Amino acid sequence: MKGEYRIGVVIPARNEEHFIQQVVETLPDFVDLAIVINDGSTDETQSILEAMTPSEKVHFINLNGEGVGAAIDAGHQYLLQHWHDQLFISVQLMLAINTCFSIGMTSCSSASSWLVMGK
Repeated sequence: MKGEYRIGVVIPARNEEHFIQQVVETLPDFVDLAIVINDGSTDETQSILEAMTPSEKVHFINLNGEGVGAAIDAGHQYLLQHWHDQLFISVQLMLAINTCFSIGMTSCSSASSWLVMGK
């Protein structure tokens, strides 16, 4: 939580088997809830998510390859339903990790949008 705002993170993921666990496990402590949207991955992303210890701070949604826009929207809709009567900030993390790691970075994700939502 930051001030009076809850912090929600939307993480669309497709074929991120090599990186998704690290991204989820290294979320900052001030994040109140992260929504990981597995959008029709054909690699081991889903099984990695299923093997992770369930947490009140991380929830999972599965889509059938509907695209990054639909995944982001599904995450935001989930946060709106979860915190329907509270102010919150939603941060969308695009997993540009494949690029980051391929150029030698050891950790990366990029916040590409911030939304203040709720009452």
